[in-house]
Formats: sequence, C-alpha cells, structure tokens
Amino acid sequence: MKETLDEVSYIIEEYKSIEGLDGNTLNTMLREITSRLFYLEKHRASYKNKYERAVYNEVKNGSTVSRAVNKAEVDYPELYELRRFMEAAYRVSDAIRTNISFIKSEMNHLKTQH
Repeated sequence: MKETLDEVSYIIEEYKSIEGLDGNTLNTMLREITSRLFYLEKHRASYKNKYERAVYNEVKNGSTVSRAVNKAEVDYPELYELRRFMEAAYRVSDAIRTNISFIKSEMNHLKTQH
C-alpha cells in the first residue's frame, strides 16, 4: 500500500512541476493515478471493515458508541489517512481531466479557424 501511495504522490508531483503538459502526457498521468486509486480502494475497504468491526465489538462489550469510535480511530489511523489522501488524489485527477478537456477544446477551436 505504501508503495502505491508513493507512486501516486510521485505522479502528482510530476504533474505539478512540469510546464507545458501535452494531452498524451496528461492522459498517461490520469490513467496511472486512477488505476492506482482503484487498488487503494481495496485497502480502504479493508480498513473500513476492520474499523467497523472494532466499533461493533467495543459497543457489544459495553462501551459507548463515542468511546468505541474514538478507540477505533486510534487503532486504525490508516482509514483516515487513506480517505484524505485519496480525496486529494481524486481532485487532482479531476483537474487533469479539466486540462485534457481544455486542450481538446483549444484544438477544436484552432481547427475551426482554418
């Protein structure tokens, strides 16, 4: 999982730092980010199940829901980290899509002028 997170981070850093990105490069970046997010969803689902099970068991054993949730938050910090990281990565993928659309629009505009 950490390797996948690092790979997504690297692609996002590359997207941020490269000037004059072309449609092919953006397409490749988008494909790479979204395919890695697919695999991260599997990890997030697994941590979510563990988290929910922990909350359920704590409540079943007499804890309040608030206490059970607090304990699960401490026991499974990966769930929060994945959620925040993935939300940000999805926003970057949306930005890349917007850039691709802009490039496509510009290309169509240039074609109609000739």
